[in-house]
Amino acid sequence: MQWLPTLETLVTSLGTHQQMLAIYSLVALFLVLQDRRLQVLTLIGQYAVIGTIKGMLLLRPYIWVEWGIGLTVSLVLFLSASYLEHAISSRDTRQRPASMGPGFGLAVFSLSTIAARGLGNTQALDGLSNHVGELAYFLMFVGLASVAMLLNPLRRGIGSLIFLNGFGLLYISMEQGFFVHTLLGTVHIVLALAIAVSASVSVSSQHHGDGADHR
Repeated sequence: MQWLPTLETLVTSLGTHQQMLAIYSLVALFLVLQDRRLQVLTLIGQYAVIGTIKGMLLLRPYIWVEWGIGLTVSLVLFLSASYLEHAISSRDTRQRPASMGPGFGLAVFSLSTIAARGLGNTQALDGLSNHVGELAYFLMFVGLASVAMLLNPLRRGIGSLIFLNGFGLLYISMEQGFFVHTLLGTVHIVLALAIAVSASVSVSSQHHGDGADHR
């Protein structure tokens, strides 16, 4: 595990613009990728960068707390995504659920970027730089749009986690207690478990429904 301190040093050495570029790139990939497992992998990267930002704003040890939460959440969702991909691939192609294409994802990305830039310039957050405030707004907009508009439960669930990541950054402007933010982090784990169960139940019910139709 000697590589962990090296990883921490590497991530914390990123400048604000590099951190924003990393988050924007990871969110864009989430919105355009169709494979659920790859979508979850983008979430791991988001937690790594956002956890670093929060740790630098709160206490440096919080970086490890946030990374642990992100790894747990991502592992739960990756196992769920693997199950879903296997279940869906075994079904008739004509019976697979429809999904939003890359064009829709890019539209959500563009509109969220514009809205976050405008709100970040007019509604500054106490204790946060304009760049971090803009990033918080961007994540919240993308998360809300994903929950409201995406079709499959897992992607909507990831959208809700993206929203929570944005809210976590925004909440630093109101509360900087280590315990409060750790407690907020546990909400991510509980939500991830609920997302995994909900997505699995949804696919199972569709599978049973298709089986009943063919009887």
